[in-house]
Amino acid sequence: MSIIEDDIMDGILNDKEKLPVYETLLEITEKSIELIKEKPQSETNNKLIKMRERTRTNYLDVIQQTKERIELKELKENIKTAIDKINEVLNGLNYREIKTILNSVNTLVESRLQNVNLNLQNQ
Repeated sequence: MSIIEDDIMDGILNDKEKLPVYETLLEITEKSIELIKEKPQSETNNKLIKMRERTRTNYLDVIQQTKERIELKELKENIKTAIDKINEVLNGLNYREIKTILNSVNTLVESRLQNVNLNLQNQ
């Protein structure tokens, strides 16, 4: 394993740093497959090609998983930011505003319950 791969495995690099490394390793692997295919066919070369193709598939999987982790992390950060902004708005409300909002909600709920009760009685 290379020093770069060791660093990735040891968690020194984060996902955004890993992604270009994996993409570069994928390119190197693909180029090595092309170079091996240019050589005369032999049992050794065929085995090398199969090994490199498995490595290529693994890199493709890792790249996809890394992209998904990056997207998930960004989504979590966006959700956290939204929650923080909501909390800021709620913290900015004074007692009178909160009481008004709660009274409006209570009125709405009571109205809906009355409608449901009327509908049940009419059935």
